[in-house]
Amino acid sequence: MAIGNAVDRGDQAVYVYDERGTLIATISSGVGSSLMGYTSSTVSIKKPDNCIYTYNEKGTLLSVVHA
Repeated sequence: MAIGNAVDRGDQAVYVYDERGTLIATISSGVGSSLMGYTSSTVSIKKPDNCIYTYNEKGTLLSVVHA
């Protein structure tokens, strides 16, 4: 299932939706984090530790890169 949208509502979580607008994952991002961007298969979140965390459409962590 592909990612259609990812939304950071400022409540310490990023909400991931499919192409139909159905919520498919909620990723806890923590205080001071921000959504960097998303593709059809990944969501990237920058956290206060100055690392970018990349997740798949199920909310599973794929990688961590120091920014």
